Amino acid sequence: MKLKKIKEGHNYLKVLIKDSNNEFVNAVRRLIMTEVPILAVDNVSIYKNDTVMFDEFLAHRIAMIPLETDLKAYKKGDSVKLTLKEKGPKMVYSKDIKCVDPKIKVAYENVPIIRLEEGQELKIELTATMGNGREHAKWQPALVYFKEVPELVPEGKVNLSKITEKIPKELIEINAGKVFLKDPYSHDFESYIEDLSEEGITVKYKDKDFVFTIESYGNIDAKDCLIRAAEVLEEKIKELGQELKDI
Repeated sequence: MKLKKIKEGHNYLKVLIKDSNNEFVNAVRRLIMTEVPILAVDNVSIYKNDTVMFDEFLAHRIAMIPLETDLKAYKKGDSVKLTLKEKGPKMVYSKDIKCVDPKIKVAYENVPIIRLEEGQELKIELTATMGNGREHAKWQPALVYFKEVPELVPEGKVNLSKITEKIPKELIEINAGKVFLKDPYSHDFESYIEDLSEEGITVKYKDKDFVFTIESYGNIDAKDCLIRAAEVLEEKIKELGQELKDI
């Protein structure tokens, strides 16, 4: 198996996984979503809430705000305290949540929480705990998905002039009478599959090569999601090996 970075950005990573299989790639996807630990608010103590929003709604809204997580300092089960204390009139944003550990902060500062009118007050204490997505969606660090790598295969007579009329030029190129995808790792062309078929081109997918995409919610870097998932997979394989030895 080989990995090649296709694109990396803020909280985003797209890699090519070659010479693998659907089952393994899907296992890595599931490990990221269910086994990579991050911080999320799981205990809310509301001492004062003068707003129009019920305590339960307010607690749920706050719990879903992503927190930047230091994977070196915090392990699964660790927790940290945060506070939210504000008086109106003002709009309360996620940046108003303060943590006793200065290294821990909200991933996005301008998430609106609630508007406080004149005389209204919020006084809340929060506990964020390291957990994983197996327990609750708020502990999922990223959206993860993958697709097989596509290729264009001529079937019978190919009408090149019709193809250039139907398919945007930024998606395909024609060289020596053959049609190629300009970006073989993008799937933007898929809405034109029927048009390609009508003009003698079939879209096939390589069953051993995959485009694997991670879109982090901001808790941890997308690359760290993949690294940590690999570590979890290694740990589980070792556990299985030990269990087999003990049988």
